[in-house]
Amino acid sequence: MVKKNAKTKITTEKLALMVAKGFENTATKDDLEKLATKEEMRSGFRVVTNSLDLIRADIRDLKISAEVDVKDLKHRVEQLEKKVSISV
Repeated sequence: MVKKNAKTKITTEKLALMVAKGFENTATKDDLEKLATKEEMRSGFRVVTNSLDLIRADIRDLKISAEVDVKDLKHRVEQLEKKVSISV
């Protein structure tokens, strides 16, 4: 088995290129300024949360209304069955 003990010499130019390449995708101050602040994010989430609360309330109201309608229809069917003498 042959061991390679060769060390690659890195010139300052190569090192500078490697470091520059590492920072290619790093955000700049200008990039960060375009992002929403924490308060803007919180405000946006409040709007979404309020909208969801309204939707949930509407769904709850629809569910209650549907339950009332079903009870009413059951009662009406029972009355009709009594009138025509149908026993179930």
